[in-house]
Amino acid sequence: MAPGAHEPWAWTPPSAPPPPDDGKGPPPGRFGLLSVFGGLLGFVVVQILVGIAVFVTLLAFGVVELGSGELNDDELTTVTNWTLPLAAVAGWAVFIGVPLLVSKRQGSGNAARDLGLAGRPVDLAWGVVGWLGCLAVAGVLGVGYSVLFDEETPTNTDIITSDASQIGLFLMLLVIIGIGTPIAEEVFFRGLVFGAFYQRFGTVGAVALSSLLFGAMHVFALVGEGPLAMLYIAVVTGGLGVVFALLRLYTGRLAAPIVAHMIFNSVSVVAITFLI
Repeated sequence: MAPGAHEPWAWTPPSAPPPPDDGKGPPPGRFGLLSVFGGLLGFVVVQILVGIAVFVTLLAFGVVELGSGELNDDELTTVTNWTLPLAAVAGWAVFIGVPLLVSKRQGSGNAARDLGLAGRPVDLAWGVVGWLGCLAVAGVLGVGYSVLFDEETPTNTDIITSDASQIGLFLMLLVIIGIGTPIAEEVFFRGLVFGAFYQRFGTVGAVALSSLLFGAMHVFALVGEGPLAMLYIAVVTGGLGVVFALLRLYTGRLAAPIVAHMIFNSVSVVAITFLI
């Protein structure tokens, strides 16, 4: 390859160490799988602890009561409105903090080099392409589900209000779902997880396994909805994960999948709130 030519995974920032071997693939530091599953476990534990802490606090201050043994609709809404932003921020801390810590201890210490945490203007265009790919994946799978089972497709977006008058809640959800969550999830799943699997199983293994974990992490909101609904959401989000992983693989950076993820989530929030 001619000096200065670009190919997927070959780009490194000026301060990064020389690329390994032929310059293809993630950095030389071997990210431990323990870090991957430890991060996932940490995320789940943090979500549970935040939920418990919020509920106990609201109970202590008399905001909610358990006189009837269960929460009424208003109390449930209050708990949700407090838990969602706090749990989101705590989850972001895990999904961003763990990869950065692993990069420092097991990698080169350069997040752009180790995790692909970098971007170029062209990544905005690739992000739009990725968003269109996500629409195609979700659309095909949705139509397939409806044809096979003759029922409405399951969703994990029930948290998004369809009441356009609740502007404050809409803006909160837009920031959480449309901006913060895509950044955190891409740093973790397409940064740390993809890199760890790539170093062990190659390109196909990295794309498949990182997407499988990404899909599995999105079924928790559907616990109690039945195995078919959970499987469908896992397949759809896993399919989106494949699109994001391919963007990461081709560009060598996280900016493109972050942009695609942001557009997909933000459009979903806007559409559910104002159009559906």
